[in-house]
Amino acid sequence: FPGEVPDFALADLDLSRATVTSNPTTRTITVRDAEATLTVGLATTLNDVFNRSSPSPPVSSDFVVGDSLGAVSFTVEAR
Repeated sequence: FPGEVPDFALADLDLSRATVTSNPTTRTITVRDAEATLTVGLATTLNDVFNRSSPSPPVSSDFVVGDSLGAVSFTVEAR
């Protein structure tokens, strides 16, 4: 659906159970195992793309805000 999708956040990150460390010497911050979940924008878009079939797909196939996308780990470095 080119041009139909507005800008929005793809996922919410929950850092409450993640491991966050910093290293002042290397000027890095590392986040491990932050939980990524669907935002309303991404859930709506995925439903539009994958659940447009006719007859209507079962409600159980709907993407829902808060559905887990998995764990995210990353390191950022200050320059």
